Amino acid sequence: MKAIETDITVSTDGRASLDFALPAGVPPGIHRAFVVIEEQLTERMSSRGHLKFSTHPVGPVPVDSTYRREDIYGDDGR
Repeated sequence: MKAIETDITVSTDGRASLDFALPAGVPPGIHRAFVVIEEQLTERMSSRGHLKFSTHPVGPVPVDSTYRREDIYGDDGR
């Protein structure tokens, strides 16, 4: 048995949706799953339904910094 903790979104019509990656080793197919709903809303969620992330100052970013895939992974894209 594998335990997964994640957040779900419940719409006004009572439908729930969730999206997460399963841990390695779970084979494709039908699996039995149990869902437990806490009575309190998750504190990490804002009133608009977005996650609240804490900030972490990293200092100034160099002016010549780029975040292109080629600059991060090299010419072969890896």
